[in-house]
Amino acid sequence: MLRSMASILVFETIEGLSVQWLELHLMPKVLRESALKKPSEFSRLDHESIKLAILSDVYILRLFKIMIFKVHLYIVFSQAWASIVCGYCLGIGIRLAGTSDDQATKTLWHYVKVFLGMNSPDNQISEYFPKNFLESSVCTLLLGLSLILAGSGDIKVLRLCRLMQAKVVTATQVASNSNTYGLEMCVAMATGILFLGGGRYSLSNDDKSIAVLLASVFPKWPINANDNR
Repeated sequence: MLRSMASILVFETIEGLSVQWLELHLMPKVLRESALKKPSEFSRLDHESIKLAILSDVYILRLFKIMIFKVHLYIVFSQAWASIVCGYCLGIGIRLAGTSDDQATKTLWHYVKVFLGMNSPDNQISEYFPKNFLESSVCTLLLGLSLILAGSGDIKVLRLCRLMQAKVVTATQVASNSNTYGLEMCVAMATGILFLGGGRYSLSNDDKSIAVLLASVFPKWPINANDNR
């Protein structure tokens, strides 16, 4: 995440920040082609494979190893893709802070919808991510959106803030050790930036301001109030 965010910040110019541009020019090809795409071997095995498995213990072991390896690759590729996307989107938010750039806003909203869809109960993809990983990713995207739309009081982003606040509270109620302090802090920060100065102020995006913003929203959220890492 940090490397992808830094790569956005050091670009001399960033124009046409569409989803296609991010995926084709910045995302590694292997992640673009493999992330979030389950191999067909996970869902079913053909009848011939089952017959061979019954006849040969060696084949069972080989098949098991192949399946474990492919599942592991799927998990690694999907988590790497998600982290890189979050880094790019937060970098865009810092780089275009206070500009209300329409194209960048649409791009971030696209990824917000993707992550929210991954986190739905009907989607089994969430099983392959660590605890609270997807919630943390959406909160990072939310922060990027609030930076771009700083001081605008955008109602759609406010609804997303309320949605994520509700998810974080629910996670805390379900498990006392869910470590959601950092996520609550991120949502509160995004809400404050969105209504900066009661909607009368915004953020600057010159070089010095970008450095200060990067230090302020560095995406290493604390686990609790005493976490000063």
